[in-house]
Amino acid sequence: ALCAEEQRRLREGEARWAELYGGGVSTHGRWAEIQAHLHEDNPNSWKIAIIEADIFLDSVLTDHGYSGATMGEKLKSANSASFTTIQDAWEAHKVRNEIAHAGQNDFILTRRVAQETLLRYERVLNEFGALTPKKLEEESHDAHGH
Repeated sequence: ALCAEEQRRLREGEARWAELYGGGVSTHGRWAEIQAHLHEDNPNSWKIAIIEADIFLDSVLTDHGYSGATMGEKLKSANSASFTTIQDAWEAHKVRNEIAHAGQNDFILTRRVAQETLLRYERVLNEFGALTPKKLEEESHDAHGH
């Protein structure tokens, strides 16, 4: 498990994240922040990116009416017919769990795995329209006469 200091830092990071992004900063900006962590040459930054992507997805699922106290419960309640990227969500969430529950040196996260995991989150977030800037969505509806 994460040591107490890491857990405290993680909770502080999550609280700061909620403060920064809970108030309606564009989801697009939030995703850019998450991806920025991946460009750092620090596996801890990659871990933060994955944990933040998981928090982001969890809030998107909640907004879309998926119920459950945890991400796992939300995914279990989902219907794969209407949630086509559910396997991506599970695989990404498994990596997040390994990060959250493994000790500092028990789970080695490579940049490749980090990139693949964020790609999985991105596919799921795209399925829910979470990464489409609202303004663009409206403009495309106007252009198509919807």
